[in-house]
Amino acid sequence: MEIIARKKEKQILQSVLTSESSELVAIYGRRRIGKTYLVRNFFESCKSVIYFELTGQKRESGEYAPIKYQLANFSYQFERSFGRGITVPNSWQDAFVVLRKEVERLKKTSSKLVLFFDELPWLCTPRSGFFEALDQAWNTTFERQPNVKVIVCGSAASWMLKKLIHAKAGFSRRITHKIRLSPFSLEETEKYLSNRGFDLSLISVAEVYMLLGGIPYYLNFLSPQKSIYQNIEDECFDINGRLVDEYDLIFSSLFKNSEGHKKVTEFVAARQKGVLLKELTNKFQSFRGGSMARILDNLVSSSFIRKEPPLYNENKGAVYRLEDEFVLFYLKWIKSAPRSIIDSPNTLYFQNQVQGNAYKSWRGFAFERLCRKHEYQIRQTLGIHKILSMPSTVYFYDSNGKRSSQIDLLFERADNVISICEMKYCEGEYELSKSDINDLVIKKEDLRRYLTSKKKARKDIHICYVTPNGVNPNKYFHQLQPSMVTLEDLFQGK
Repeated sequence: MEIIARKKEKQILQSVLTSESSELVAIYGRRRIGKTYLVRNFFESCKSVIYFELTGQKRESGEYAPIKYQLANFSYQFERSFGRGITVPNSWQDAFVVLRKEVERLKKTSSKLVLFFDELPWLCTPRSGFFEALDQAWNTTFERQPNVKVIVCGSAASWMLKKLIHAKAGFSRRITHKIRLSPFSLEETEKYLSNRGFDLSLISVAEVYMLLGGIPYYLNFLSPQKSIYQNIEDECFDINGRLVDEYDLIFSSLFKNSEGHKKVTEFVAARQKGVLLKELTNKFQSFRGGSMARILDNLVSSSFIRKEPPLYNENKGAVYRLEDEFVLFYLKWIKSAPRSIIDSPNTLYFQNQVQGNAYKSWRGFAFERLCRKHEYQIRQTLGIHKILSMPSTVYFYDSNGKRSSQIDLLFERADNVISICEMKYCEGEYELSKSDINDLVIKKEDLRRYLTSKKKARKDIHICYVTPNGVNPNKYFHQLQPSMVTLEDLFQGK
């Protein structure tokens, strides 16, 4: 099947395939992001490739599947890939002895041999010996054969980072390529939906993105024969919808004792402007030892929560925001929907909700998140993408140490300029008002005091408005003379 987008990732896999040496590739990213689809469809379609795939298993309860089931699956996949049956091994050590012998038998073949170990954390169960057996197989056999390409993959991103990618010794030192698979961008989402038969305006694609994020698994559920709101109604607010229970499923599949992760996620989600670490530790004092640090690390690694250091990266003041679009949408709208609505067929609940002010307000915050995720495209439009310019959030505090105001997105530039970005969602052109001018005057004054307190040199300040359809050139526009970034600009590729 055709792989839409993923240009950079396909280039890496192509270089792996054509290289004249053995390769060890580590892939990680959020569950449902398309890691397995990418690897499977790239290599299975290649000629002269012998493809072996082994996927770790979990039970519905979230517990690891017993090792005997994992080994039985190994036996089945071995026969499927190499065309001959084997007895179910007694251990992973025995399984890799069989696999190593098969790899050695194919040493002189002209074919490339791809060994794909999917959901690696679920294979490396406690005391299973899988990781040690794989390490030994790589050192004694796989690494010595130029035609062998080993790919390890996992959705439990924190495990992949700690145990493999950032580990300081052993197997991790052999990794030749790392791929962090991210959600689609707006441009990639448009291409994906267009390939599936959709003919949508940019504003509709953006709204899909604000609701579901650039997650291929979710986008695949949408039908071109229905409107966007009909699709969301059917998949998220109907008892037969495939996303009604998705929130609980992804958390239970990724995190052991996922209730703590959900509590933290829901606390952060309820605060649109972000949460300080101090606020989290005060709220969850019952969490023992390093539980809070571990939960935050898991959520950040899995791209559910984003840790935003303030300008100049001071240790104090880092803010945590929920950045996963679907999780935010679920917690705000699906979770709060009366169960009687979801259990009723042919509901029009969501289509009624989008007409209200609450949804319009929520969409404004969703647009801000969309803009922050596409900060490179903003810099591209402003012509500063080739100037060293760091995206940041800055928070201002009153005399009592409480946050008084903030700037959600600014770029500190190497050319002695700070660009402040104001993100405003509206259906037509944005109308600047006297209130906007006054707010910006206050933000500029706060920013200059902040720079002085940090003993930073005075910088020029430029203003940019990011809106779907531009800014009306009224008298306040001419007074301010801001730069403009539109929704169309956010659809640019890198």
